[in-house]
Amino acid sequence: MIMVTGEPNYETAAEAVRQGAFDYLAKPLKIRDIRLVVGRAAGMKALQDDKQRLEQQNLEYQRRLESLVDERTVNLRKANEQLKQEISQRKLIEAALHESLEKLGRTVKEIIYAMSLTVEKRDMYTAGHQIRVARIARAIAMELKLDPNSVEGVYMAGMIHDVGKIGVPAEIVLQHHERLDG
Repeated sequence: MIMVTGEPNYETAAEAVRQGAFDYLAKPLKIRDIRLVVGRAAGMKALQDDKQRLEQQNLEYQRRLESLVDERTVNLRKANEQLKQEISQRKLIEAALHESLEKLGRTVKEIIYAMSLTVEKRDMYTAGHQIRVARIARAIAMELKLDPNSVEGVYMAGMIHDVGKIGVPAEIVLQHHERLDG
């Protein structure tokens, strides 16, 4: 809106702008002034149209971004939940595997002790020999500062170092001891 007034003063101009006028012209009107004000108004209208268009584009862009953020948030929450489930499953599997490994270790030790006892029953002459060798071997492994698993392995090897005697007939084992004694 452009206001045309016969009273060109600051109060009139200020009131015109407060009432929503873009500009005002004072009488008597001159073509040059009309063109200048209308040109500024047209330029301002174009700027306002551009501003409105850009604000609309910005609003649409914000909506798209919010939609993408919402979508990705949902996807991330699903992925996070899936990871939590996988971690829980892996922990259960790891616990079961650890338990199985401990059970296997106990079983291996029991088998080794049983084999050691079998050797001792076949050769009563060397009773206690297996355990003494195993203890000495463990002490040496500890002095060498081997890791605990290696120390345990050396000990177990000492327990069954004479396992070959199981396959030797008892008469031969006894003859061997008699020759050593006699």
